[in-house]
Amino acid sequence: MKKLFTVLPFIFMLCILFTLPFLSKQVSSAVNSGISICFSELIPSLFPFLFLSSLTASFASPFMVRFFSPFLCPLLGITPLAVSAVITGFLGGFPSGCAESARLYSEGKISKEEAERLPLFCNNAGLMFTLGTIGTGHFSSFEAGLLLYFFHLFSSVICAVLTRNSKKSYSFTPKDIPPPVPLSRFPLLFTNALKKAIFSMALISGNFIVFRVITSLLLHLFGNSLALTFLSGLLEVTGGILAMPETTEGLILSAFLLSFNGFCVHMQSMAFFAPLKLSLKKCIIGKIFSAFLTAFLMYVSLANGFSPEKGLPPMAFYIVLVLIPILFLFPYTKKASDSV
Repeated sequence: MKKLFTVLPFIFMLCILFTLPFLSKQVSSAVNSGISICFSELIPSLFPFLFLSSLTASFASPFMVRFFSPFLCPLLGITPLAVSAVITGFLGGFPSGCAESARLYSEGKISKEEAERLPLFCNNAGLMFTLGTIGTGHFSSFEAGLLLYFFHLFSSVICAVLTRNSKKSYSFTPKDIPPPVPLSRFPLLFTNALKKAIFSMALISGNFIVFRVITSLLLHLFGNSLALTFLSGLLEVTGGILAMPETTEGLILSAFLLSFNGFCVHMQSMAFFAPLKLSLKKCIIGKIFSAFLTAFLMYVSLANGFSPEKGLPPMAFYIVLVLIPILFLFPYTKKASDSV
C-alpha cells in the first residue's frame, strides 16, 4: 500500500505532463486567470498582512502580548508569544498564520509542539477575501460572506479548545511580556519584514497558479459538475469556491472548502514548515474536523431561514454561535482556576 501511494503521484504527474501539449490553450487560459487572481485578489489581500504581521510581531510584540494574552492564552491554550500567530491567522488569510508560526519557532520563541498545533486554528481565510471576494463578489451577499467568515473562525476556535492541554494552566503574568524593541532597530526590522513578505508572496502565488492549472484541466476533461467542482476546490480553494453555484448546496460546500483550506494552501504552508522539519499532519486532521463543523453550521443557518436575500437569522446566528462556545469554555475555566 505504501508503495502504491508513492507511485500514484508519479503517474498523476506524467498524465498532466503528457496532457499539456494537447491542451495548451486551456493551460494558457488557466495561467492567465491565475495571474489575474494573484494580482487582483491574493496580493492585495495577503501581502499587506504578511508584511505588517511580520513587522508588528518583531517590533510591537510586547504590546500584543500585553493586550491579547490575558484572553487568548487561556481560551486557545497557547503561550503568550504565540499570540501574534493567532492574530495574524485570524485576519491575514492563509497561509500567513502558518508563516508566523514557523517564524516564531525558527527564532526559538515557541516549542515544536506548539508550532505544529497553531495551524490547527490560526491558518484561516482572510477577512477581505471572505467578505469581499466570496460574499459580495460571488454570492452577491455581504451577509453570506459574514456568516462564512464567522463560522470559519468559530470552528477554528472550537478546534483549539478541544486540543488544549487540560492539565496545564495558561495563565498570563507580567513577566511573560517580552522587553521592548529599541526604536533604532526599526529600519532593519522593516527591511527584513519586507523581504520575508515578498518571498512568501512569491511562494504562495506560484503554488496557486500550479494548482489553478491542474484544477482547470480536470474540469475541462471531465466536465463542470458540482461533484467535480467540489473536488477541484479540495485541491485549490479559491477557484473551487468561485466556481460553486449560488445555491444552498453551493454555500454549504463553500463553507466546507473554506475551512479545509485545500491542498494548495497546505502546500504553501509546507513551504514554511518543511525547512524547519515541522509536520502538518495535526493541521490537516484538524482542518477536516473544522470543515465538517463549518458546513454543519451553515446548514443550520440555512435551515433556520438564512438566505443571501433575507439576511441573517437571529436564532441560528445568536443561539448557535453564542451558546455553544459557553458549553466548552465554562468547564475549562473552572478546571484551570482549580489547578491554580
